Amino acid sequence: MSKFFYYGFGGKIFHGEDVEIAVENLSFGRIKETSPIRLYRDGQGFYEFVEGCTCFIISDKVKASKIRMIKEKYIKYLKGPFAQLFSEYDDEYQVRGSIPLSMIVGIGLPMDQLKCYDWEEIPYYKSQLQELLTFVKDLKIDIVNTDSLICLRDYNERQGFLEHPIYDYSLERIVDGNFCSRYYYHGLGKIRDSLYYLLSILTTGGIKSKRLLGYESFYGYNGADYVSVCKKYPKGEYRQNRMNAFYSYVMDSFCLILSDSIPAFKLSPDYIRPNIFDKVIDRRVSDMFDEWQVKDQIPLSSIIGIGIPLKKLKNFMGRLVKEDFETLRKIVLLAKELGLDIVDSSHPKFVEKYEASKKEKPNKIYQVKIDMFDGYQK
Repeated sequence: MSKFFYYGFGGKIFHGEDVEIAVENLSFGRIKETSPIRLYRDGQGFYEFVEGCTCFIISDKVKASKIRMIKEKYIKYLKGPFAQLFSEYDDEYQVRGSIPLSMIVGIGLPMDQLKCYDWEEIPYYKSQLQELLTFVKDLKIDIVNTDSLICLRDYNERQGFLEHPIYDYSLERIVDGNFCSRYYYHGLGKIRDSLYYLLSILTTGGIKSKRLLGYESFYGYNGADYVSVCKKYPKGEYRQNRMNAFYSYVMDSFCLILSDSIPAFKLSPDYIRPNIFDKVIDRRVSDMFDEWQVKDQIPLSSIIGIGIPLKKLKNFMGRLVKEDFETLRKIVLLAKELGLDIVDSSHPKFVEKYEASKKEKPNKIYQVKIDMFDGYQK
């Protein structure tokens, strides 16, 4: 069993308000809610409200009462104060009143998401993050990366980092560090196959899961009901993780650029089997550290651009037949009609160039010239 309790107050998708809530609680010197404060340990509630979320780590010395679990279908029938005696989660505890500052031993932040968050859009949240990090330093509490189950496992096994200072996060390291993409990217595979797949996506209304496409085989970490996407992370991350989605499926390939508003969630590494978290429920995993997933489908309205590997196509032109060429022309014309951005995914820094351009001029359509095929016949 986990040594600590966890109080989650942020969703699976990070928002600047999560930092503001953390600062408010630390400023007040306690965690206080009108209803009982719900804490979780190492079961269903942990994976719902702690992993990949913003949370406080609470000492096991806090006076918390274990709540009896009841099946979710019966929860709706419980009314009034009686409902607080039961929970649909097997690891829920409750604290009446408030939790004093002395019981907060750490804070969990989804570091992968923080690095990708656009802090310049609302500078107030950036100042709140600085205030939060100052609080953490002054109070000598720990920071743990909740996007990594390894960090959470190590924190529990070491019984806190104060005696083993491993993580030292600064504002610069989180906000002003190496590049991490804002948008999501979906790779389409081999040249010829991806041509027809891309045209199908643009003409049929979006990206669909294997089940919705009518597939009978559900091989892969995305299974039958999920669509895999990825973000580009700092270069150093790829040196340490050779298995990754961006360089395997997006770089130098046909790809789709997706809005940052899609309901994507980060996956856990498939090699993590923490011995203290042995009640895993429906946790999505992948062997690629930069993979995210979206349930069922991504509509056409969430596609903001396409990537065409121009350099690879030049080398591949001798193997393209006339039908392939016409398909490519249709894709480019359709992309322009839909107002989609068009980027050269063969360029080693196409993501950085594209996203910098969109940040400077968000309403301008970004389209590279596609004139290398003019006059081609076979």
